[in-house]
Amino acid sequence: MASPAPPDPPAPPAPAPGSSPPPPARVLSPAAAAALRAAEARAQPPPRVSTPAESHTAALDLSEAFNPSRADLLPFYKLLDSELLPKVSKPQAVSTLSTLHTLLSNILHPPNPSQSAKFRQLRTSNKLIQREIIEPAGGAPKDYLVLCGFRREVREFEEYYSWSGGQGGKQLFKLRCGKKVLETRIGQAKEADEREKRYRESEKEAEAARKQKALLGFEEDRLDRAEKDARGIETLAESSRHYQFGDPRSTGPSRWRAGGRGGAAAGGGGLLQAQVGGHTEDEDDEEDEDDEEDEEDDEDFDPEAGDEDAPPSYGELHGRVLGTGLPPGGEAAPAGVNMVNQQDLE
Repeated sequence: MASPAPPDPPAPPAPAPGSSPPPPARVLSPAAAAALRAAEARAQPPPRVSTPAESHTAALDLSEAFNPSRADLLPFYKLLDSELLPKVSKPQAVSTLSTLHTLLSNILHPPNPSQSAKFRQLRTSNKLIQREIIEPAGGAPKDYLVLCGFRREVREFEEYYSWSGGQGGKQLFKLRCGKKVLETRIGQAKEADEREKRYRESEKEAEAARKQKALLGFEEDRLDRAEKDARGIETLAESSRHYQFGDPRSTGPSRWRAGGRGGAAAGGGGLLQAQVGGHTEDEDDEEDEDDEEDEEDDEDFDPEAGDEDAPPSYGELHGRVLGTGLPPGGEAAPAGVNMVNQQDLE
């Protein structure tokens, strides 16, 4: 038989006629809400402080239940913050703190209860203990174990660090304090290590971007230089063609035609011969007039008087090759004639 359905909840009473509606709920700002929460927390009674006499209580296995005083935790924080963490890298700090936390947890909660005594002694010759406990920061992790209740022993010429309970729960209380401090510092060390990894990755990406930008700049400069060189070569080739064959865009006769009067005397064309002996048709009439004036001057010239400022000879009258400095046959130059070599022409 089915049970009857539950009755509907009663409706809220209607406001009396003529009464004003209730005021709306007040909305607090974030700052006011935080201040209110802080005031409520201060009004609560302080949490109960754990003592060494309660170390064997199973309820203290929960991290929230174990609440030692600040004075009890201060030596552990001081050793980590001044002797261990500043002297090792962030990855090494995470590795060492994790190893210490594992060693202390194995004593509080052994993986195999029948072998709990095995986890209470550490052989210093072990490679893991050497790498994570003995070597970092001059042995500061080893001092942390001593602070947690471990004692150094030598058995059969081999060094050990062993932990034993007793003393009314004081050793177990120290062990719990060391474990609680490690849990706090491991989280902070992992965050610092992650930040450093992200920073290194960002630096690598920035460096790769800078290298790529530099390579692109070099490639652009190389292409610009190649383009400028190509333009320069084209300009030189065009200038050479203009000197040898004249400007193809010009409608008049070439100024540098081969076979000029000076070129025929030197035995061929060429740029230097065209410059020395080449003539245009317009210049022939001017040269004829200059020749007539030279003949008149020759009639008044006295060879015996000499001429200190005689014009240079370019080799046509004596048949010598330009640049030798002497007429053919080795004879002396005539009086009043200054011989010209290739350097003077240049």
